[in-house]
Order: sequence, then structure tokens, then C-alpha cells
Amino acid sequence: MEKYQYPYTIDTQFPPLEDIINSFKKADVKNIKYRDVRPLMALLNRLKMISARVPGHIQKRRATLMSTVWDITSYDPNLTNDIESVRNRLKKTINTTIEHFIDYCIFGKFVLKLRWETQTQTLPIKASFWKPVEFIHPEPWDTEANIDYTNNVCLLLHEKSRFTRQELIETVEESWLSSTFEPNNMGGILRNILILEWLLYMDIQDWRNFNRRLKGLLLAEYKDFGAAGVGAQEKAEKAIAQAGTINWAAVPDNIKFEFLKIVDSVGASSFPDFKKAIESDIAIAIRGTANTTELPNQGGSRAALEALIFGVEEDIAFLDRMECAKVINEQLLKQDYLRNYSAMGEDNPDIPWEFVFNVKYSDDKEQNTRIAEILLRNNIPLYTKEIAQQTGFTPATDVEIIQPKQGGLGFGF
Repeated sequence: MEKYQYPYTIDTQFPPLEDIINSFKKADVKNIKYRDVRPLMALLNRLKMISARVPGHIQKRRATLMSTVWDITSYDPNLTNDIESVRNRLKKTINTTIEHFIDYCIFGKFVLKLRWETQTQTLPIKASFWKPVEFIHPEPWDTEANIDYTNNVCLLLHEKSRFTRQELIETVEESWLSSTFEPNNMGGILRNILILEWLLYMDIQDWRNFNRRLKGLLLAEYKDFGAAGVGAQEKAEKAIAQAGTINWAAVPDNIKFEFLKIVDSVGASSFPDFKKAIESDIAIAIRGTANTTELPNQGGSRAALEALIFGVEEDIAFLDRMECAKVINEQLLKQDYLRNYSAMGEDNPDIPWEFVFNVKYSDDKEQNTRIAEILLRNNIPLYTKEIAQQTGFTPATDVEIIQPKQGGLGFGF
């Protein structure tokens, strides 16, 4: 299989806007015969490398997922040895899956190829098992996400100026883990911010040119109708010509330089506001919130604002954990079970254990309350005693409970 070549000039940060729009059109063609997502994926991958802020936001979201403690559990106490065996055998595979799973939303697809081998495992008991020993993470332009495919993802095999599609074929020695962010939405979150990054890049270039051309935006005022003399005027004109290349000028006191007011009010002040707005939108697209320093001051304490930001980002982290756990349970654990435990020919076994993320509470009672609210809102049952312990409230008996007033705010006492 040949390697796909990046189609844009490597010397420039971004291609012209026309090329970006064309990459969208090629990726969105409904007729599979003419669809080509590779130019778009190449652009998105380049964006991830050259952007000043995008990599940091991605790493923050990746770190949030990777830092969450995970486990494999079962309601059957007789399976302790089996569960420990699964943990030991799949630990590296699970950690690799979690590490790369951010591609699910960033590029709109997650794909990981596993190669299996039989090995002797000594803990908790000595036995021979199939185990993943190699992990291949395809380049973004080597796969395509679409609801038409069996696994929602297919491979793209490059052949000179054309390519062919191939379903993800699984054997005993090879298997795939895959997931798609939104069916038929090629490009994920990075696609949504590509134009924003292009606008920001172009505006920075305009600002650079603006600064270089300050000498053309200066107005020289000669007092006393130029009484300073021709020589002084020549010095002033030379100073204006050199503005932007030197940082000093010697001219008489009766010559004054000023910015043209229209330039000063529109050009000079609009750039930081535009830049701040774009960067805030990019942060919100990836992490759900902007940084606290980028949000407007709407009153209230900074602690309350940070609590709000934590809540929004935790919502996104919850969804990341839910989708990642789904892939591990429905694909990885199933693949392992079929190879090592399932009866011959059983394609859809009832696996007696599951992968779970264990969200650890912190010492911050306000954050713990927010986490509990998120879990309950997403239909995750919790113990009343544990909620009380982590939020600082004392569990009440029926006679001690304060009921809210009916039909209004306040308490019923």
C-alpha cells in the first residue's frame, strides 16, 4: 500500500480558503464513488500540528480521560481469578485505547488495529492466552468514517492518484477497535474550527503587515507653517520613511507625529478583540468552555465561574468516558472473550465482566456535588450515604427532611 502525499504546499501554514472549502466538498459528496476525505484529513492533521492553541486543548481533554482510574469488575465473586487475568492481559491495550480515543471526537473517528499472539501468562494462574502484542494507529487519511460500512469505518488503500476502500477484516491474529463521532460528519471537531483557525492566521498576517506599514499611517503636523525650515522638514520626512525599521528619530519640537484617527480606532483596537473571540470559540469547541481569563465578567466570584467551567468540562469528560467504555466493553473485551473463554462458534457471548471508569471524588465539596448531579442526570444510580459523605451533608430521617414549598421557592418551615 502506497503512502498518501500531503496535497498542499508544506512551506505555508494554511492553503488558500478556496482549497479548504474544496476539501469540505470532496469529503461531503454523497456518492461514494466520488467522495474523497483524504485532503480534508490531511488539513486537519496539519492544523493539529501548526496551531498554537489547538494541541493544548486536545491534550487537556486527552489527559482528563487518561487520568481517570479504570477497572474490570463483575457481580460474580467466583470470577476473581478470571478478572485479574483479564486486567493483566489487557492493561496495555486498554491504556493505548484510552490514549488514542480522543480521535473519536477530534477527527470524527477512532481506529486502532490489534495484533494478537498466544502467550503464557503466570498471574494469577499459569495458562496460555491470546494477548494483543502490537497496536497500529492509522493516519487520519488512511481511514474513512461513514454509516454505510459494517464497522462505521473502512480503510483507504492508496494507489498513485486513486484509492480503494476496504472493510476492516478481522482474523484470530488481527482485530480492530473503531468508533465514529457523528455518522456522515467527516472531520469531527477539528473541521468545525478549521475556518476559525484560518481566519485567525490571516488576521495575524494582516496585523503583521499593518505594523510594518505604520510609516504610511502617520500624519506629520508642521507648526508655524513649516517655519522650522526645509532641513527640518526633510528630517521629518526621513523619520516617517524609516518608521517601522528604526525605533528612534530626532526632529525639532515644532514637528508632531500622530496616528490617523480612523486607523487608530478601527485597525489598532479591533485586532485583539477579534483574536480573543476566535480563540475563545476554539476552546469552547474542543473543551466545552473558554479559559476563565477569556470569559466576559458577568458578576459573581471567580470561584463560581471556575465551578461553572468545571461542570461543563466534566459533562464532556463524562461523554468521553461513556463512549470509550462502550468500545472497550463491546469490542475489546468481546474479542478477548471469544479467543480465550467462549465456546467454539459462539459469536455473541454474554461476557460476565465489564470495564468501568472509576470517577474519584476530590476534597472540594462543591465539585463533588456537581459530579453527583451529572451522574444522576445521566441515570447513574448512587448511594445516598456516599453522596452525603462526599458533599458534607448529613443524611436525614423522614421526620427531619425539609420539604420545599409547593408552587414557589423557599422552604416549608
